[in-house]
Amino acid sequence: MRVLTSAPARWAASVEVPLALGRPLDYAIEEATTVTPGAVVEVSVGRRLYPAVVTAIGEAAGDRALKPIGRILASPLAPSLLELGRFVADYYHVTLGVAYGLLAPNAPAPAPTVTGWRLTDAGIRAVAALPARRRLARDLEKRLRAAGDAMRLDRDGVAALSAGLRRELALWQRAGWIVAERDSPARLPPRDPGGASVEAGAEALELTRAQQAALAILEQTTDAARVALLHGVTGSGKTAVFLALAAKVIAAGRQVLLLVPEINLTPQLTAQVHRHLKTAGLDARVVVMHSRLGTAERNRAWHQAHAGEAELLIGTRLAVFASLPRIGLIVVDEEHDGSYKQEEAPRYHARDVAVMRGRLARAAVVLASATPSLESWRNMRAGRYDYAHLGERATRAPLPGITLTPAHGQRQHRHGGLSAGLLTAIEHRLARGEQSLVLINRRGYAPALYCPHCAWTAPCRRCDAKLTWHQSDQSLRCHHCGYRQSPPQHCPACGHPELAAVGIGTQRVEQALAERFPAARVERADRDAMAGRRAWEDLFRRMLRREIDVLVGTQMLAKGHDFPCLTLVGVLESDRSLFSTDFRAQESLLALLTQVAGRAGRHDRPGEVIVQTDFPQHEVYRTLLAGDYRGFADRTLERRQQAGLPPVSRMALVRAEAKRLSDVEAFFAYAYGVLRGALAGCDAQVFPPQAAPLGRRADLVRWMMTLTAATPRPLQQALATLAQSLRLNRPRVRWVIDVDPYDFG
Repeated sequence: MRVLTSAPARWAASVEVPLALGRPLDYAIEEATTVTPGAVVEVSVGRRLYPAVVTAIGEAAGDRALKPIGRILASPLAPSLLELGRFVADYYHVTLGVAYGLLAPNAPAPAPTVTGWRLTDAGIRAVAALPARRRLARDLEKRLRAAGDAMRLDRDGVAALSAGLRRELALWQRAGWIVAERDSPARLPPRDPGGASVEAGAEALELTRAQQAALAILEQTTDAARVALLHGVTGSGKTAVFLALAAKVIAAGRQVLLLVPEINLTPQLTAQVHRHLKTAGLDARVVVMHSRLGTAERNRAWHQAHAGEAELLIGTRLAVFASLPRIGLIVVDEEHDGSYKQEEAPRYHARDVAVMRGRLARAAVVLASATPSLESWRNMRAGRYDYAHLGERATRAPLPGITLTPAHGQRQHRHGGLSAGLLTAIEHRLARGEQSLVLINRRGYAPALYCPHCAWTAPCRRCDAKLTWHQSDQSLRCHHCGYRQSPPQHCPACGHPELAAVGIGTQRVEQALAERFPAARVERADRDAMAGRRAWEDLFRRMLRREIDVLVGTQMLAKGHDFPCLTLVGVLESDRSLFSTDFRAQESLLALLTQVAGRAGRHDRPGEVIVQTDFPQHEVYRTLLAGDYRGFADRTLERRQQAGLPPVSRMALVRAEAKRLSDVEAFFAYAYGVLRGALAGCDAQVFPPQAAPLGRRADLVRWMMTLTAATPRPLQQALATLAQSLRLNRPRVRWVIDVDPYDFG
């Protein structure tokens, strides 16, 4: 396409489609004013339709026939949002089309919801002149006049009409006598997880002195459009602080983006947001965006934010790309959480993207956590981030007492992996009508099915992994590729008739608790049990109504939740993380333990935490007991400095997988040479390729290669050289570049 210089006979639009093409595509348009750069349109590639972002308008080159452009899905995106897309493409090494695909909606804005029907002035005059024999018309008029001066029917009134009256209503609509009243779903009163409308009332929320001091620091951050780290112990009221800040930003006419790491955090947080905004006297619209919502719901929320109708958007990591033209504040709650890292292309980290978006849009960014990531901690120590600290709980409740108990000693007193002390503590809570939480970060019944005669364990046929035993549906499943099979009746290796389930998972703990406390209401919350769209909301509602006595679950329960009657937390099988090959494992374990411990005793009842471990002298557990996260973070940063590991250095992974080992070997022989040549003379290192820890997954051979550099620029330039070369050569493998990796499996 040629850039427009004079009035041409044929027009074309260049668009970026969300495919790994590496170049824009041209489509025919009727006039240059039909669409504008930055607009989102629908185009066809082959037989499929895709949302695409218009990058240029000009004269169609040559006589080749161009496909016509499709529907306009959205008006132009903000320049800062388009610049953010270019940053994602460059930094995470994906095509611009793939990056822009994160910004675009999949459909145009839906029609507003019809809330009722109202007589127009012309309708009032016309109906008054109708003859008396028009009985249906007179009946419909009576129903409208019953509403008083409003002269309207709401949706319930329309639903109650007979078929004849509905036909009459349609005639009046065509004649212009009656019009539909429409409104946005965002205006409807939201409901909190406890089941009561948050419009029913809101208590006055007064900040403590410590919270007011933290808010004052964050207000200065907002005025300067800087980044701030809000660090506070669990229960210190970080949420109240950043919601008070959000209310001020909204009152000033700006929009707010609030990111959470897990979908299950949105119901309770949404209710909190509405209560805080109502207390602040704001009738603000709040919308939610996450992957478990239906396509139509997500699309509606996107367009409300894009049109400026929604003042606050709550969402998971993908919401960092939502269009908010007046964005003034971005809050990343639980900013340390690894769930913010996308593990499929493009492999972005939502926290880092949020910081960049704030810089491009001149918006403040608040990173909130009880256990800040070392990346944010280092930036704070270097003076790049402002810092606000909350060292005490906002309520009178003290921090819970923490007890370390042996994990594998005294087996004769254990039941389903639970120690006698933990079982006794649960029994005391049941007697007092209080709730307990048992955390084990492993779903299923047992991690392996084992033959005690020959030591055979059930393998996955497609992966280098063991199958997990799920007793609930009597199946063996692979948690890596999804393969499942029925359990064998005897050992396939030696024929032994008895196979044993080894280890514990959420299902086994749930069963053990049900056996030990038959009258207790025990519930399991993991990925298997919480599959429905409203499953988490229902779970929270039942917890708040005290319909659950003991809750068993994985790390999804560890953060952000506030259950007033939960006074005991038990942690099982946490020692596995102490000896992981992942250099972040101990940092992540301390964060998990700190977060889950903070669920206990948050209100007027004292809390207790019991952690089962065989290594009570380990630094992670000593730090947990001392509550000294600051010291742990500083010491860990010193060790990372000595080892040359992130966040002191920058790291990237190159992964590849294929059916044949020879194809993977050939790929890495080439990629290794390209990277070594590109990084020659730089303060960087390319480690030789090797098999991934999970060397075979879903029948594919998997290898990986690690790169480190003291600064990001040489690493980015070398990876860009590799990516460009690979797109031209098209190797016979599936390859990915993972910048700032979190998954080393």
